[in-house]
Amino acid sequence: MRKMFVLTFIFVCGALFGREGGFVGNKSLEISCISHERTEDIIEFQVNRYYIDTVFIEGKRYSQVCLPGASIWLKKGYPETSQICKKYNNS
Repeated sequence: MRKMFVLTFIFVCGALFGREGGFVGNKSLEISCISHERTEDIIEFQVNRYYIDTVFIEGKRYSQVCLPGASIWLKKGYPETSQICKKYNNS
């Protein structure tokens, strides 16, 4: 049975699409995602430029996490939900 959970992204990046790319200051984004394995959780991502630096899942900290395509997601301003679902369904 699929259950819904919420991903909360906190983007800590440079100037908006400047030379280094990224965002101005802190940026938060919440998206809904379907998962086979999780109930409703809040997952917090801290992003350093284009790469996901730290992930908090259910109060546990995971450092130096790198999800495929993170640089593309941040350039667009949002993650690709299907890729994140795939990541967490397989973990």
